[in-house]
Amino acid sequence: IDTSSSSGKRKADTRRRSSSFLVWILLAALLGIMGHYARKWKTFGSASRENVSGDRHFTKEELNKYSSGNEDKLYLSVLGQVFDVTKGRRFYGGEAGYSGFAGKDASRAFISGKFNEEGLVEEVEGLDNEDVMSLLEWRDFYHKEYTYAGKLVDGLYYDADGRPTKALGA
Repeated sequence: IDTSSSSGKRKADTRRRSSSFLVWILLAALLGIMGHYARKWKTFGSASRENVSGDRHFTKEELNKYSSGNEDKLYLSVLGQVFDVTKGRRFYGGEAGYSGFAGKDASRAFISGKFNEEGLVEEVEGLDNEDVMSLLEWRDFYHKEYTYAGKLVDGLYYDADGRPTKALGA
């Protein structure tokens, strides 16, 4: 009786099962990662009215209603994405240090540090790559710390239908 061939078959079967299991684990991990980034891209490229995607659309006039003087809600926008920052009222409400950000898209001020009329603007043209990356980190911070509320649709970053504009590389 030759046991070496049956032993070899068992080892091959075990390796195949291990390989299959590993492939399934990697596939599950890849799908999880893809799902995570698909949700992130939806919020980056998606955007006060509800639309098909469920994003709320804000005009500049509507967003301004949620400025630092609003007693109920405070919203701000970074790169055209609107966030509810009400829980950070001590930073964004009344005369707080970042109150100028509330009720508008003041993307440039996140980089320039100019919290006056000149700096509290949405325009970021002319920023270098490092500054753009820093601004994207700020946007990610707001996604993590605050509630995403929708898109600013009459600004530089989203058209009236909530589609990204050329300013976002569309």
